[in-house]
Amino acid sequence: MRIPRALRELRDVAILSARGRVNHLFSGSMAVLRSQIRFTFGTKSQREAAAIVLIGAGTAPIVIRFKAATPSKVRIFLCSAASSSWNFAIRMDEGSTASVEFYLIGATEETAFERSVAVTSGASLTLATILLNGGKTTVQDRSILTGEGGTLRSETLGVLAFEDSLEALQSVRHDAPRSVSDLVNSLIASDSAQVVFDVTGAIAKGNAGSRCKQQNRGVLLGERASIEVAPKLLIDEFDVEAGHGCAIGRINSDELFYLSSRGLDQATAKRLIVSGYTAPFAMKLNDPALRRLFEKALDAKIGGAS
Repeated sequence: MRIPRALRELRDVAILSARGRVNHLFSGSMAVLRSQIRFTFGTKSQREAAAIVLIGAGTAPIVIRFKAATPSKVRIFLCSAASSSWNFAIRMDEGSTASVEFYLIGATEETAFERSVAVTSGASLTLATILLNGGKTTVQDRSILTGEGGTLRSETLGVLAFEDSLEALQSVRHDAPRSVSDLVNSLIASDSAQVVFDVTGAIAKGNAGSRCKQQNRGVLLGERASIEVAPKLLIDEFDVEAGHGCAIGRINSDELFYLSSRGLDQATAKRLIVSGYTAPFAMKLNDPALRRLFEKALDAKIGGAS
């Protein structure tokens, strides 16, 4: 797949292709080993978000470590034109702070995305996962809070159209007291797209003072589209705070009629209605070229919704 110009022109970026070519001009450290690829951040200050661009059908497992010296922000772009498989491990050192955004883009046939996250004592991780790729996507996303006071906030945006499908297993486990997790999943399905999203939050016994919350919402843009979300809580401790919510709805024909009567075509009207889901993710991209790349990929999905 050709690298989008917006990604080629980033100043703080590492670009890896399936052939192993590396463009290493970014603020993290990187080691390409036989069995895995390692990135380390937090040892030096960043003027802007670092970017990792991965091209092709996948790479060796990728381990991303954040040290506590300075807060870090990283954007990861997965670009593939065919079937691909990705495996990530995120490791937070004690007291570290990081923001990591994953962008899956490209007209792929089949994508397997696996990620494991470990958050230690006093560490804070903010995750955003944006699924704008096509075809069949399977996700296994496992997080564990291993240290007291560890915090994880994870947001996911999935936009599916045509014959796309998404099967996701997401879990977070609290294995330390006073740990916090907050999961927010926003799903949009049009045409004949199918989504099955399984979300589990667990607090093990002995981890008092922990908080585990999840919010799941979805909007259907087509009569044949389907979104199924199965939220679960497994709580084995009394002195905790836990909750989950799920709301799936279909665009109301009256809403579309009203907007159409104000001169908007149907595609524009649908984009306006779902902007409450997508705008928070677009706002994360302060680079105009990256925001245009996001909006172009989004329009390819929403613009053709029926």
